[in-house]
Amino acid sequence: DIHGYYSYTYRGNDNYYGGFSYQFYKSERLDLSTAVGIRKYRNENITHLFLPQLLYTIHLSKRLNVGGSFVDIRDQDLDTRKGVAEDVFLMVNIYENDKYKINITAGGFNPVLWEPEDGDWYPTYSFDIKIK
Repeated sequence: DIHGYYSYTYRGNDNYYGGFSYQFYKSERLDLSTAVGIRKYRNENITHLFLPQLLYTIHLSKRLNVGGSFVDIRDQDLDTRKGVAEDVFLMVNIYENDKYKINITAGGFNPVLWEPEDGDWYPTYSFDIKIK
C-alpha cells in the first residue's frame, strides 16, 4: 500500500511523509504491518527516513480500534540513527462505503527529535481517509 500524511504544527514547521507499507498479519482481532518512508519539512531542508516501522491495530469492535506504531528514524544517509518514536491512539470509524473509509483518532505521541512540555507524551488527533 502507498500511505502518507501531512502534519500541521503550531510552531509552523509542518512536515509531510510518503511511503510504502506491507500488512504481514491480519486476524479478526489484530493487524500488523511494516513500512518504509521519507519525511520532509516544509520550512527546513531536512529529510528523515522511517526505516523500519512496525504498525499495529487492535480491533475492539467493528467501529472502534486501538492502533499505534514504533518508527526508527534515521537521517537520509542511513548512518545516523535518531531513535524510535512511538504513538498510540484510539480510532473511531465514522463512515465507510465501498470506495473509502473515514476515521477520527485521538492519542499520544512519544517523539524522538523534541521534548513535549509536560511529560514524555504529546497529545494528538487526526482525521483519516482511506481510499479502497
